[in-house]
Amino acid sequence: MGNAYANQLLALNLSPGDLLPKGEIKTDLDYIQLRLRQTHDIMHVITGFKTNAAGEIGLQAFNLAQIKSPVSALIIFGGILSGLKRKSNSSLDDLLIALSKGFRMGEEAVTLQTQKLEAEWGTNLEELRKRYRVDPA
Repeated sequence: MGNAYANQLLALNLSPGDLLPKGEIKTDLDYIQLRLRQTHDIMHVITGFKTNAAGEIGLQAFNLAQIKSPVSALIIFGGILSGLKRKSNSSLDDLLIALSKGFRMGEEAVTLQTQKLEAEWGTNLEELRKRYRVDPA
């Protein structure tokens, strides 16, 4: 999985240091929010969702199904509104397909947010997906 993650970061012109969240952890909610930010790009790799608009909606739907994240619901809502404003049926269709796929994937998969994903760098991505029951986008 580490190879796929590194390739994604390179394609996006990012380094792991760019993704380190800032801020103090004072509550359980702070920790959960920090963890979601830390693993966001790792989740893109595992789920197979791209980093485009539809991929972000798909990943947020995955998170919504897995942990009922209100932030994910808001991001999905904003993305759908944005798709409606563009008045492009194909764009809106792509968002809705990703939403459906992500939610279904999230319901079927092991809860990834509770896994130590960073300990899996050496694991083959397909093996990891099979273990966590993720059928990639």
